[in-house]
Amino acid sequence: MNTSTKETKLLYGVKAAVLHVRDLPDMAAWYAGLLGMPLQPLDDEKPFYEFDMNNRVNLMLDDHRNMQGWENIRFA
Repeated sequence: MNTSTKETKLLYGVKAAVLHVRDLPDMAAWYAGLLGMPLQPLDDEKPFYEFDMNNRVNLMLDDHRNMQGWENIRFA
C-alpha cells in the first residue's frame, strides 16, 4: 500500500486569546495591573476589551452583554 500525505495548513496562526468575564471594567483593570499595561478607556458600546500584547496574539476580555441569555452564562 502506498500512502502519501499532503501538508495542509488548517491553522495559520492565533490572533487572540479570549477570556469570558462577568465584570468587564473590573477585570480589564485587574489584567492591566497584572500585565503592567496601561488601561485605555473602555467603550460602553463594546462588550469586549482587547489588550495589544505586541506579540501578534492579543488578549481579549468578553462579557457577552450583546448575546441573548448572557445573564445565565456561568463563569469559572
